[in-house]
Amino acid sequence: MLELTIGDIRPLLSLTTSIFNNSESIAAQLRSLITSLNVPITAELDAALTIIEQNPILIKLGVDEFNAGVAGFPDSTPLSDIPAFSDVGGNSGGGGVITPPTVTIDPNGNEIQTFSLPYSDASIVITGETVTVTPAGGESQSLVGLDRIVFDDGTLYLDTQDGAGALKTAYNAVLGVSTPDAAGFEFWLNEIESGSSTLFSVMEAFVRTESFNAKYGDKLTDTSALLDAFYMDIFGREADAAGKAFWQEYIENGGLGVLDETLAYFLQSDEVTNIIGSNFSDGIFI
Repeated sequence: MLELTIGDIRPLLSLTTSIFNNSESIAAQLRSLITSLNVPITAELDAALTIIEQNPILIKLGVDEFNAGVAGFPDSTPLSDIPAFSDVGGNSGGGGVITPPTVTIDPNGNEIQTFSLPYSDASIVITGETVTVTPAGGESQSLVGLDRIVFDDGTLYLDTQDGAGALKTAYNAVLGVSTPDAAGFEFWLNEIESGSSTLFSVMEAFVRTESFNAKYGDKLTDTSALLDAFYMDIFGREADAAGKAFWQEYIENGGLGVLDETLAYFLQSDEVTNIIGSNFSDGIFI
């Protein structure tokens, strides 16, 4: 049988592009089309169809990526010489079909994508729930709904409002640690996400550390100075009179034993939530 060339399939590519141009319509009809062909809808297929229905742009991205894979080749080029086709049917033309990394789900329900490359070798653009990862010299991949991306040298946490942002803020502000150790950060985040600990119990542990004492030890006998430092480190501003008066009375009545509660309340405030959204809009890499 004669081997197909790019010229042989170009009309098909044009037809495919035309048909799939309206990705929203295709996504809406895909399930009924599959059903009409008597293909059983398994749990895995149902999950995949749901993702496509909710994100019809995936169809357009798939068609665009496919067309980009054959663009620029002369019509006489055999399909086996093109990486996008070279593994089809057992052929090997020196390239291969690029297989996207597998999404895994951890016990806390986080959707995790893993890439075998350093974080510094990837360009990352975050738009809403879509993350576009472009390896240096490689093809872009658009990923939807992820909670974190694992690289060879660390993890990019995207779910910053679900614990990671408050924990990173605590490391920065409470311990004065700008780059947490990966194992410690992951431990405390897992404690929070699994429900084994709350931010209150994490702060109880933090205020007992040498790092906390080194940063605030000289202010522990001066509640006013301590609160001034807390406000500046956590909120990035001077304490307002009313707020400072309330927390000063709270600490002086409860003693140093309520410092962890004070910090936890601060870190769970709407003001810190807004700060997290601004400071960590590109995720948190640890």
